[in-house]
Amino acid sequence: MVGRNNQVRSRKGFAMNRQKRIVLSVLLMMVMIILGGCKQHETAPEDKKGEQENASLETTGNQSLGRFIEQDLNLPQGDLSTLVKTLSDKTLRAFTEKGVYESRDSGDTWVAWEKQPKELTDDMQDKGDTETASGKSSTSFVLESGGVLPIAIGYDGSLFYKTKKGEDRIYKYIDKDGNGREINISLSGDLNEIAAAEFTEEGELICCDMEGNIFQINCSTGEIVHTYNMASNGENFTSPDLIPIGGKLFVAYSKFNDSWEAADIEVDTYDLTSHKAEEKNQVLNEFFSSKEKVANQTNMPKFMTDPVNKNIYIADITGVYKYTLDSSVVEKIFNGALGKMYNPAAYLVGGTVINEDSFILNYYVADSMSLVRYQYDPNVTAVPEKELTIYSLYDNSLVRQAVTVFQKNNPDVFVNFDIGLTGEDAITVSDAIKTLNTNIMSGQGPDILLLNGMPTESYMEKGLLADISDVIAEVSDTDGIFENIASSYKKEDKILAVPMRFSVPVVMGKTELVSRYQDLNSLAELAEQLRNENPGAQSILGSMPADVLIRLFMANSAPFWISEDGTLDENSLTAFFSSLSKIQDAQLGTTGNADDGEFQGETLSETQMLEMVSFMTTSTYLLGMMGYEDTKINVSNAANAEDLCWILSMRSRLGDAEYKTAPGEVYIPIDPMGISSRSENTDLAKRFMTMMLQSDMQSISVLGYPLNQKVFDKNMEKPAEFKDSYDLVDDTGRGEFHLDRIWPSTSDVNDFKQKIESLKTPALSDDMINKTVMEEGKKCLITGESVEDAVKNVMKKISIYLAE
Repeated sequence: MVGRNNQVRSRKGFAMNRQKRIVLSVLLMMVMIILGGCKQHETAPEDKKGEQENASLETTGNQSLGRFIEQDLNLPQGDLSTLVKTLSDKTLRAFTEKGVYESRDSGDTWVAWEKQPKELTDDMQDKGDTETASGKSSTSFVLESGGVLPIAIGYDGSLFYKTKKGEDRIYKYIDKDGNGREINISLSGDLNEIAAAEFTEEGELICCDMEGNIFQINCSTGEIVHTYNMASNGENFTSPDLIPIGGKLFVAYSKFNDSWEAADIEVDTYDLTSHKAEEKNQVLNEFFSSKEKVANQTNMPKFMTDPVNKNIYIADITGVYKYTLDSSVVEKIFNGALGKMYNPAAYLVGGTVINEDSFILNYYVADSMSLVRYQYDPNVTAVPEKELTIYSLYDNSLVRQAVTVFQKNNPDVFVNFDIGLTGEDAITVSDAIKTLNTNIMSGQGPDILLLNGMPTESYMEKGLLADISDVIAEVSDTDGIFENIASSYKKEDKILAVPMRFSVPVVMGKTELVSRYQDLNSLAELAEQLRNENPGAQSILGSMPADVLIRLFMANSAPFWISEDGTLDENSLTAFFSSLSKIQDAQLGTTGNADDGEFQGETLSETQMLEMVSFMTTSTYLLGMMGYEDTKINVSNAANAEDLCWILSMRSRLGDAEYKTAPGEVYIPIDPMGISSRSENTDLAKRFMTMMLQSDMQSISVLGYPLNQKVFDKNMEKPAEFKDSYDLVDDTGRGEFHLDRIWPSTSDVNDFKQKIESLKTPALSDDMINKTVMEEGKKCLITGESVEDAVKNVMKKISIYLAE
């Protein structure tokens, strides 16, 4: 927990004010789960070694040979390797926070550096209070006061690192023979420090501080030879990457726009002898301005140098590229879609070039380091012999992780993850679905469909999805599976789709109040009564912005908007908006303001999926606020074991309370998938889907309960670090409350599983419908649009869509 005396301090809780939030360790963990990086990616097969970046990646057959193959390496002595460098004699050196190691077989085996000086060993062993190190990715690990933070390795094996003595930051240089000295750099500002450093081929040290000042240092004397004042220096620029090679210093950086989104990377050039700025390198700058864009990619690429061949290597999620000094092209030598960098859980932190046929990349994965060697094999096909295509309207972190695992286990398969809405054009959801349908009908469609936001029921009715009953049966036989969830997309004894995970809408509160919630209309009447009885209450169901209110009740209402003939039911839609409007009026009372920007909540772009289970709809979040506002009934989405813990804990705190699944026997499918009935790779597609439902993939920490019962039961085990109680304090003065936490017992888990097994209907995942209802619903709740007009607008837009 955060704070002293076992108190957790939080700010005023909701998207009513995004700057006011609960500061709970459990909430922070949930945020990490949800924000787990979603980045766009390339979908073409790997090109030939050395193919130009702007050349087509398509091949005319499998006769082409040669590509880089990944191989995992053992870390030196199991340490967290922060830096790896190929020395001039081709020895690999690894500089870790626990020691310095060497490898003479390209990373297969490691031995300790015989010349490691006592001074460095003493610095490593001198421990103190922990401090989070700032700086570039390759150095962004925990630095303990007195411990070391490796920053750079020279081509001769020299080292540069940071240590601390008390509050003082100390920078040290160790030469190739183990002799050490302090490097004194006068940095402006109390919080300023060295953010990155690299050695030149001649052994000089180039380093930059957090303000963008670049220092060229003679390590033998400790003298600062020159300080470069970048023209790009300023608060709206990223900390630069330093690339010294061939007597030049290339400095790569990115600018931020007003929304703090990184723009194109730019590269400045300096002469290391004259210290003068030179004309920008046209090839590199044009490369970065024209290379494929990656949605939500916020990390700078990693740069590696090969001074012998005058090559600069550039690595990011899209692949690895090579630029030879004074050449006119940047060559793509490895397709990221075939590698570990494609996995959003693998954070690329650096690497080193062994030779032109081999390089190493260093990843940070799940709190540990991972070394991967890329070795060019001239005898394997340039493109994997088989191809499996997965289509999704939106990018998806879980699927991309699965793609990397599947390709590693099946090196003869290229998995093409095709994204319909990339943000690179003006394509709408409707446009993307029309294009997909055309491709499917012409036999050019994908093998697997990730059905988030798509008209699943329509695809089932039209026979576009294949039977996957055998996939479900295989996983059920080995691990067990929630059969009711797995078979909810069933038609004529054929299971046509299955969600990878799911969430459960629940209502928790005083027993008498919970029993009265039978449908949305009855809840609206209950909310009005509670407001009349409590005119001064801050809220009735818990403060929440309009979009959260709509999401919560859309889940178990939307499945019943569609009539048996496939048209939109106007009466059901009218009842939904009417009840929603009543609930909102009761929520705000006489003191609330629907026009307040804080109440409006999130506005979705065309490329954003409408997630029914956003963090702000979870039980952990909404029940965390219940104590502050003293509400007696709450509706939320249970999506993991922590959510069930909060439900049980708040039920106990309320007294005479109960929880149940929301009316309608509806669950929320997360990442439903199906196989195209027109796929020519059905067996391969089933292998992929089977892997998605087996223990390893189901154990990945993402939002939602796993369909796999073996993993579900494992997740319900009480964590070793579980805290029995919280004292929650609201910084805005609303009060505080004590919560005795109850982890689900075996009986609690079995009771919850019985509730899950009663669910029959998946929430509607069609974003054309859901987004339209969200748009009109917010107008109805915020700007005063009438229920009649809201329904009329939805009917007009959606009736055309459903008729297509």
